[in-house]
Amino acid sequence: MIEKFIEFALKQHALTLFVMVAVIAIGIHSVYTIATDSFPDVSNVQVQIITEPESMATEEIESLVTIPIEYALNGLPKINKIRSNSSFGISVVTAIFDDDTDVYLARQLVQQRLNTLELPPEVPKPQLGPVVSSFSMVYMYYLKCDNMNLIDLRTLQDWLISKRLLSVQGVGNVISYGG
Repeated sequence: MIEKFIEFALKQHALTLFVMVAVIAIGIHSVYTIATDSFPDVSNVQVQIITEPESMATEEIESLVTIPIEYALNGLPKINKIRSNSSFGISVVTAIFDDDTDVYLARQLVQQRLNTLELPPEVPKPQLGPVVSSFSMVYMYYLKCDNMNLIDLRTLQDWLISKRLLSVQGVGNVISYGG
């Protein structure tokens, strides 16, 4: 089989030369038109919904906040998966969409569903987290002090530390959880 192919290529000089030039031209065209990125973003399209009902126990947050948000997100177009995490004082629901979905369209769809959601009056309005990619979260830290309570630590974080971090060139956002 290969001998016949080689024999054909040797007998048909013009056709072989044409195919070779065509393959080289396609290769050069591909080099100049292919989408390249130094650091390609391989993360999925996701939207986080963060709710901080500070005075509720974990079980209450799960049943009164997290599950209703999950139900509200069910049936969204191009939604792939819904993940959630409930702990004391915070509910984080992550909606993961198909890779071909525009992240801002996904955020708009989620926000529309959240606007129709009825939560208990003591629960603050759910907020969308920042646009997340594999390069978004660069550094995570927590505050710990033996002679300060959690409220004072959160106040220190919100009014001093986050303001100073935001003043550093290149820092786009500081997100505070908990407290």
